[in-house]
Amino acid sequence: MNVKEFLLNNVKWFSQGCMRIDINGKVVYTDPFKVDGEYNDADLILLTHDHFDHFSPEDIKKVMTEKTTFILPFSMEDALDIFPKNPIACVYPDDVLNCEFCKVYAVNAYNIKNTQFHPLEKKWVGYVIEFDGISLYYTSDTELIPEMEDIECDAVFLPIDGYFTMPTMADVARAAVMTNAKYAVPIHYGTQEGAMDVVKEKIDLLHELLDGLCEVVCL
Repeated sequence: MNVKEFLLNNVKWFSQGCMRIDINGKVVYTDPFKVDGEYNDADLILLTHDHFDHFSPEDIKKVMTEKTTFILPFSMEDALDIFPKNPIACVYPDDVLNCEFCKVYAVNAYNIKNTQFHPLEKKWVGYVIEFDGISLYYTSDTELIPEMEDIECDAVFLPIDGYFTMPTMADVARAAVMTNAKYAVPIHYGTQEGAMDVVKEKIDLLHELLDGLCEVVCL
């Protein structure tokens, strides 16, 4: 299966940064939020920071099992006291974890301009997930940051809400180019910040900006 087929067949986007990623029958969730049913099939849950639309215990309960492993930044360590039986791994940016079916890299995620929302000192994270020669970069809530120059991926999941994260679609496109992504997947829109009536316009612009550089894939 090539990368585009994997994205279309194995990745389900729910809302904001929440995705379900099926890797050879093992299931990874990122920041469960507005999950549309009781799945309870997560092998691994990746949490990036503690804002309500990225850390929702109600939605975590819809996807987790007693055996689910959590990966989360050290600043959130106490947040999982509500799930005391599950294994957890706390990370800082640049940490690498070898999981049973994939490798997970924690990477920086922060604001440069609107620093009150996602400050660097919190050491919140995004993740690069590697498996079977494929690399997926979930940026989480971040602006265009210099550390992206050190990341290479096949597909990058990019927030397009335009306020709490990357302020312009030009920045979104630059992030795809900086990471040498073959595919750019818009996420984090239409729920809190980005009104749905402007989403099509933004995605059309992203197609235009990345024409000949990176293919835009919408989930």
